[in-house]
Amino acid sequence: MGRSLAAGHHVCLGADSQALRAHGLLGVLETPDAGSQSGRGSRCGLWRTWRRPCAHCLGGKPPPDPSGRAQHQGLHGPGRRHRGPGRGPPGRLTPGVAPCLLFGPSNNQKEAGGPAVAKGGTPKAVFHAHPFPKRPTLRVSQPPDFRSGNDPRMKDPHKSAPLTVAVAGLGTVGVGTLRVLSDQAALLARRAGRPIVVTAVSARDHNRDRGIDLSPYTWFTDPVTMAREAEADVVVELIGGSEGAARATVEAALEAGRHVVTANKALLAHHGLALAQKAEAADLGLFYEAAVAGGIPIIKALREGLAANEIRSVQGILNGTCNYILTTMRETGRDFDDVLVEAQDLGYAEADPSFDIDGIDAAHKLTLLASLAFRQPIDLAAVSVQGIRHLSALDIRFAGELGYRIKLLATGERRPEGVDCRVAPVMVPLDSPLAPVEGVYNAVVTEGDFVGRSVFQGRGAGAGPTASAVVADLVDLACGRFAPTLGVAVADLEQVGTNAAPCAPAERYYVRLTVLDRPGVFADIAGILRDEHVSMESILQHDRDPGETVPVVMILHETDETPLARAVSRLASLETVVAPPRVIRIGRC
Repeated sequence: MGRSLAAGHHVCLGADSQALRAHGLLGVLETPDAGSQSGRGSRCGLWRTWRRPCAHCLGGKPPPDPSGRAQHQGLHGPGRRHRGPGRGPPGRLTPGVAPCLLFGPSNNQKEAGGPAVAKGGTPKAVFHAHPFPKRPTLRVSQPPDFRSGNDPRMKDPHKSAPLTVAVAGLGTVGVGTLRVLSDQAALLARRAGRPIVVTAVSARDHNRDRGIDLSPYTWFTDPVTMAREAEADVVVELIGGSEGAARATVEAALEAGRHVVTANKALLAHHGLALAQKAEAADLGLFYEAAVAGGIPIIKALREGLAANEIRSVQGILNGTCNYILTTMRETGRDFDDVLVEAQDLGYAEADPSFDIDGIDAAHKLTLLASLAFRQPIDLAAVSVQGIRHLSALDIRFAGELGYRIKLLATGERRPEGVDCRVAPVMVPLDSPLAPVEGVYNAVVTEGDFVGRSVFQGRGAGAGPTASAVVADLVDLACGRFAPTLGVAVADLEQVGTNAAPCAPAERYYVRLTVLDRPGVFADIAGILRDEHVSMESILQHDRDPGETVPVVMILHETDETPLARAVSRLASLETVVAPPRVIRIGRC
């Protein structure tokens, strides 16, 4: 095989997993050219192929097909004529013919006019006189020694030019990003094929102690000026917010011809389509892996890993603060307000937690996931959003008794009449992959037409996970890998400029009423449900306390939102119902 490479022939490796055990692929590629004084490896074409020789190409007859089906169908399937020597790729291997190594034509074959045969009459290897089809190949002039970490490409002045980076925003994630780039510099250079170097940073307070040495970097007080003037190929925006400095910095970077990496879900939820158009027009990358679910690579998975699928639905736990609060309420039996204070003390919740606990943060992330999954820009204003403020420890206890856990879910589903996007607390069955996701962890579940269900889980926030996602985007840029912001070109998006359609299907619901324990209460409740065509599946009441208030839980059969809303409004107006009804959707997975 090494001699064939030295002679300039292309080589196709068969399916035998033992073929290269002795020397390895790199050992073969390092074979010196026979006529070379320098000893450098020969230039060779390297590709992955599933084409194998068939008995027809060997000049013999194919063996009987053990399945009894028609024998020897060519590479292109039944009914297509086999392409012989000199007319394209060889045929597919008929069952019973072992795969082997393919080499260019040898002198033995040319003289004998057929394949080389061992003494026992078995072909040693198969030699095809006709060439392989032309296709893009990976050219290796001097293969890198990855085993020792000595990559010769790093010594090539044309390939070793670093990817230069300017970082705007030095909060938790910004400092975390600088640490990852510094601590993992050698690893990242090997994986990216060139160094990734920070040249400039920007933040409001230059004198603040951030626990990291900033002296190697050019300091800019104004991030917009940095985006325009810094010596950088990429601007990393970690300021946050949908307007102001964050938006101006990203726009300035794109206008200056620089790629952008951001963790700013609010900016993209409000202005993602316009920014994607700017990046596409300038042939630049706009990366945002860190904007959704922290260290979980869900953006890359939807855009690339699941590209062969029509995504039917995407749902997930996208806010670690809410998931921590709900987990702690279930484990300790404490009420919402008490656990919220604890989350703030631990740094899991902001001083003003409304962005998280009212579902806005999850809605921003859902907008990005749904746009990418369904190739349709989603208007944030069209997303139905409900937070967790109204949940009590009593609801969580009842959910456990009924075989559920309450999670704040962000759900996007494609339906014939449109895309439905909503954020709300949901009672998740215990056998759902989302039920065991606890604490500050995030998870995303997708449904594709070919792949089926895929589950992604990991840390959804924090310096390490988010910085890891930022750096992953930088590595892609350093390698020259980038795709359209929303998975397809803006011109190819479906229903451009339209809103998500509010088209939720009939669902089952949990309804909790706080009522006075007196005769006739259930008759009044049943009458209202009957009038609104809402069917009750079961009812749960633990204790009786005549004349006092007691909780009553109803599980409703599948019903539409409109009649349910009318029924709940009428129930709330009853004299015997002393607190607003609590309604929670029951999930299907």
